[in-house]
Amino acid sequence: MMNCKFYQFNCLSRFITRTLTVAAIAFSPTEIVIAKSATEIAQFAQQIAVQINSDGDSVGGTGVIVAKEGNTYTVLTANHVACSVLPGRSPIVCRSDITYTVRTPDGKEYPTIGIQPLQKSKDDADLAIVKFESEQEYPVATVGDSEQAKMGTQIYVFGYPSINGSSGSQRDFEFSPGFVTSRPSDRPEGYTLRYNAVTKKGMSGGPAFDTEGRIVGIHGQVEADGQAETGSGNKIDIKSGWSAAIPVNTFMAQVAQAGLNDSSLKIDKNPPSQKPAQIDNPTATQDYSARGALRQEQGDYKGAEEDFVKVLQQRPDRNQAFLAYLNRGNIRYQEGDYKSALNDYTAAIKNNPSAAIAYHNRAVTNIKLGNYQGAIADWTQALQHDAGDANTYYNRGVAYSRTGNRQAAIADYTKAVQIDSNYAAAYNARGNNRSELGEQQQALEDFSQAIKIDPGLADAYNNRAVIRAASGDRSGAIEDLRKAAQLLLDRGKTAQYQQVMENLRKLESSNSSQPSDNSQTATAPRFTFTNILEYSNCLEDIVQISQAPEQLKQQGRKSNCLVDVFQKYENTGITVSEALELVKAANSYATSAQMTAKIFPPKGLRLKIAQIFGFVYQIDAQNQNINK
Repeated sequence: MMNCKFYQFNCLSRFITRTLTVAAIAFSPTEIVIAKSATEIAQFAQQIAVQINSDGDSVGGTGVIVAKEGNTYTVLTANHVACSVLPGRSPIVCRSDITYTVRTPDGKEYPTIGIQPLQKSKDDADLAIVKFESEQEYPVATVGDSEQAKMGTQIYVFGYPSINGSSGSQRDFEFSPGFVTSRPSDRPEGYTLRYNAVTKKGMSGGPAFDTEGRIVGIHGQVEADGQAETGSGNKIDIKSGWSAAIPVNTFMAQVAQAGLNDSSLKIDKNPPSQKPAQIDNPTATQDYSARGALRQEQGDYKGAEEDFVKVLQQRPDRNQAFLAYLNRGNIRYQEGDYKSALNDYTAAIKNNPSAAIAYHNRAVTNIKLGNYQGAIADWTQALQHDAGDANTYYNRGVAYSRTGNRQAAIADYTKAVQIDSNYAAAYNARGNNRSELGEQQQALEDFSQAIKIDPGLADAYNNRAVIRAASGDRSGAIEDLRKAAQLLLDRGKTAQYQQVMENLRKLESSNSSQPSDNSQTATAPRFTFTNILEYSNCLEDIVQISQAPEQLKQQGRKSNCLVDVFQKYENTGITVSEALELVKAANSYATSAQMTAKIFPPKGLRLKIAQIFGFVYQIDAQNQNINK
């Protein structure tokens, strides 16, 4: 059986506001835009927003009607919605073999008569103009002033997301309220209007409204605010939940380039009648919600948690309660208080049972608590509300793999690559599970496909080297290990680099190219740590194996550093004192000279280790706050 590299899960998504769906009513295109309720804005949005679909492999996007001349309508959208960019071209060149259509709110589908990218390079704003013709009368949006969308200002995003696997004309609309959380001066492709409205794939190109129902931005980005490193060295985006739009003033500066002029647009730059939330001196529930969102994005988790507690104390409505519980859960998770986080996510789900993100966060927390079956159940629930999320299939596949259900894991990884054919990590993970089942040729193909998609995926080279070495392809294995080592060295991953180099030296020193009983020394398990997440997982396993070893054995969790521990357990068992030695060894790694800074586990895990083993970490001995 080949050595299998296990994977971590996509980390917590910060979710601030749920989607609000309302019924549609007719709206006159000549009506004056005045201060509106959220329901009125959503109703108007349905009349001016359109779907942009294609015969390509995209799920589709959204656009908004901004001008009408005769029977010709002009739709403003994101360039990546209306242009499938040919790689390596500068200026940007769109594929010519894809046909786009515009689907209006009355269900009619129109061919486009012109697509004009306003984005010429990656340095330009991600905007495009799409035109279609119709004798039908459709309302035209009012363009506002994005400079008035200041921090704490209410904002609404409208679009047609891909939910439950829907694409193209099958998509239904969603309307997501939130608050402007920051206005950076410069961001890639012009996305400098950031907010916490929850958005999904398919909503790109949709309008972002102010409280008067005027367009202040074109949505198009869900930003990842970091990377989570898996135990195998792979990188998975952390879903932040923070979305972004291109300010509408950016479009207004390009009106002439778009073949329009101010007179062809409906423009209203009067100040909004609704003032931003009172961030400096909050009193209302909405004020605390907005300030909590701002503090959370800025990293003031203590202050944000205080604001969310205030929200819950003020008899919030179901949506406000949902947001407060969810985000307080996120903060508690980051603090290592997993049980409290789990309780908050459960409360969030009670207030919004259809929120896939809450199930996802609870699933990740269940993983931290060793409850893999609970995580599988939560991700299954999440998929009922968002069946088109490749990451969720991937994550559930990891959980299945941890329980030893390789076939179910392979099925989920297969679904993930069906949704996203460029999901290199899913191919790599499927290869690991196929290898565990003895399907070496299929595993080899998966590792090769992962490398083809992502030539920088060091882990896939290492895994392929194992199979090549076992099959007698010594030169191929050496080549893969050298490539993996170089990639790790270039990225400054010293510990992983040293491990691969040791594997390489062992293989190169072999006098025979034929596989032997020692052919798997390329990834022979040792009590070492290659990265901090592996270290953290190992600590959790150490606690679990000393308290409930049978449960851990049944779950099949074997971090690289614990493979030998399991082998010992299966033969002679492991004592608490032996587990303590492992804790000390882990601490030695995390505070060693090779680390740029001393790393300690979350406070909740440190407290648990102190209670079980009597081992107090240096940081707690100094602060004397382990029990506070």
